[in-house]
Amino acid sequence: MKTLIYCCSVYQLFNAIHIRMHVLKDDDVDLLLSDILPDQETTAQRLRQCGLFGKVYTSQGKFIARQQYKHTRITVYGYRIFPSLLLREAGLVLNEKYDRFYFATFDEFIAFIYLRLHWLNNKLEVCCYEDGGSTYMRSFQSCNMIEKRLYKWFGILPLGLVKVPLLVYVPDLMTFDCGGPVRQMPPIDQEDEMFKKTVNSIFGFTEEAVPDCKGIFFEESFLADGLKNNDAELIECCNQLCEGKLLLKPHPRNPYNRFENSGIQILRSKIPWEIYCLNMDLTGKYLITINSNAAISPHIIFKRAPKTILLFNMLEGESYLRGKPEFDAYYEKVLQMFPEEINAPKTKEDLEALLN
Repeated sequence: MKTLIYCCSVYQLFNAIHIRMHVLKDDDVDLLLSDILPDQETTAQRLRQCGLFGKVYTSQGKFIARQQYKHTRITVYGYRIFPSLLLREAGLVLNEKYDRFYFATFDEFIAFIYLRLHWLNNKLEVCCYEDGGSTYMRSFQSCNMIEKRLYKWFGILPLGLVKVPLLVYVPDLMTFDCGGPVRQMPPIDQEDEMFKKTVNSIFGFTEEAVPDCKGIFFEESFLADGLKNNDAELIECCNQLCEGKLLLKPHPRNPYNRFENSGIQILRSKIPWEIYCLNMDLTGKYLITINSNAAISPHIIFKRAPKTILLFNMLEGESYLRGKPEFDAYYEKVLQMFPEEINAPKTKEDLEALLN
């Protein structure tokens, strides 16, 4: 079977490598990297050198995913009938016939890639693989009126009408019916030295020293998203309760570091957290966040059991997820599944009791 995997984040790439090595190990697999991925060209070069994938494509898909190409009546229909024309604008030429297409999110660029691959092989199989907590909470799959018309007129099947199978680490955490089968992705074995060596090489990880810390706090993108709340105060509070031994992992989308001169230790590396988690000893360390799935990923991906603290009950102000039914359903399942390891305190006193 010939498969193409698409990635537009470091977490997706981490999972794509895992899928290649442990799920599709007998397949002929190519990889497509979006320019949304940081250091796209450097990462692509490392991937080509390691030889894990047959071909490694790069593309400039930002302007398509963000709908920055010119919309006219002709192009809106024409690009969907002849998707290769639009993909060329993104520097992507796909002429290979693939049997399967793996992706982790639904956006317009992925829809055009699918249309091109389906044009080359109308028996194309698709699969959506895990992209963190959002995969469990809600479906981004949709189909607009134009795509419905083209399907009715010309039989061009849009991705939004396909019952897409999901590949996730913990199917029991799903909070909605995706319409297709949900398959379990095998957890990652931390004793798998070949996997560890491969991902360390691709992401440029070396046995660099991780600062001594009691807790690791995963910042979220509230600043980048313009949401006003008390997350900074909660981070300062955690640092005090950790007796100054809090390590902050900044969110990569935030435009600047709010804690540069605060005395809080900063993990400045752009290497994904999952690589650190794969390599470091978490014994005696607390993973703390408002509701970032990064703090939960060791439990889900590696079947590890570090003490984890979610502060969403203590957040005051704006949030992009809190209070939504899918958010409540997902975190209720998480807390039920890991009752001893993951806690969600409601007061400062509850938090202090957990950290002491």
